[in-house]
Amino acid sequence: MARLEPQSAYSWELSFRRGTEPTPDLFREEDPARPGVADLIQPGQLLKTNYGSGPYRVESVTPQTYFGRTAWALVLCQVVDGVVKPGHFWINEVVAQWEGDAVRFLKLFKASDDEVLLMEGAAFQMSRSGQLSLF
Repeated sequence: MARLEPQSAYSWELSFRRGTEPTPDLFREEDPARPGVADLIQPGQLLKTNYGSGPYRVESVTPQTYFGRTAWALVLCQVVDGVVKPGHFWINEVVAQWEGDAVRFLKLFKASDDEVLLMEGAAFQMSRSGQLSLF
């Protein structure tokens, strides 16, 4: 029987490997000479996933460290019929992978097929119109 490779830091921990370090060949890493997730995904952009979730509006992009490697956490709000719904969703462990001149947003662990897809030409302006002035 083939051994299943972990698809996330969470599945690594669940696979009874707690306290051990994964081998470098299990990871994708961003090319430091090319733009990364934080350069290419900005608050207000819309995205979806290759597994059918979304659309979401990006609220923030935050660096996270997993086993000494940097990946990105996306904080998102769901968009339904053009309306941004309250509440937050997260997609963690995202890295930018360049293939020639095209970039893909994939998960840190190579065994994961999950992909984040930017929705072309679609963005929401971050609005502060409902914010009260304190001064």
